[in-house]
This record gives sequence, C-alpha cells and structure tokens, in this order.
Amino acid sequence: MTKRQQVAVLGVLGIVIIAVYARAWRLGRAPQSPSGATEAETPVLPKAEPLLGERPVSPERDGQRERTITLDWVRDPFVRGPGGGMTEALNLSGILWDAAQPLAIINGHMLQVGEEVGGFRLTTITEDHVSLTDGQQVLELRIAP
Repeated sequence: MTKRQQVAVLGVLGIVIIAVYARAWRLGRAPQSPSGATEAETPVLPKAEPLLGERPVSPERDGQRERTITLDWVRDPFVRGPGGGMTEALNLSGILWDAAQPLAIINGHMLQVGEEVGGFRLTTITEDHVSLTDGQQVLELRIAP
C-alpha cells in the first residue's frame, strides 16, 4: 500500500469516527467507553422519542408481552426428543426390500431394524412401510405415492 493510500484510509477512518461521536452527542448519549463503565457511572437519560420510521410500542403490545411471560408451558419447545416439543421430522424416502436383510432410507440414512434416527428406534421394515418407536409412541411411515 502506498503512502498516499495509507493517508486516504486514515482520513476516511477519521471522518467516520467524527461522525459517530457527533451523532452520539446530538442524540444526547455518551459513547460507551471500552474500559467497561459501570451503570453507576453511566448517566440516566430521559426516554427518547421514537426515531423516524419506528413505531412506538402500544399498550396492547405490552399486554401481549405480559400474557406471554405468564404462560404455563406444558412442554419445552426447545428440547428435542420424547420429552420436548420439537422432534426431528422423519422422512421415509425409500425401502430396499430383501426378506433376509431389508433396509429403509429415512432422512437420507440407510437403516436396518434396531438402528435409531431422530430419537426413534426402527422396529419393523415391510415392503411398503416401516414402524418406529421411542418407547412411548409408535410411528408408521409409508412411502408417499
């Protein structure tokens, strides 16, 4: 990089820094110091008006938030498996039928009887469907026509 390019880059960076500080000063906020100022050191500012294009939060929206916070969840929707709300979608895409050793293609994996996929154990493979169980429920998957 030439000396002229270095000076140009430093000039642009200087302009950007000045613009950021000017905007922060104009909005009445002090920029955060990298030293990690505590809350006691940070001045409390009055609530700012919404910026152009932003919608203020309505009282109805606040009420929705409060109702959402107080909901009693039956299952945790973020836990995979039998106890959670989300189980992996099981997609049977093919059956390789052989009476001695049949194979099923589920979620792109070739499986034999006894192997697991998505928290379920493959129990039965027939010519047109497969059965899986997680110990509590039994799923039967068929190949879509």
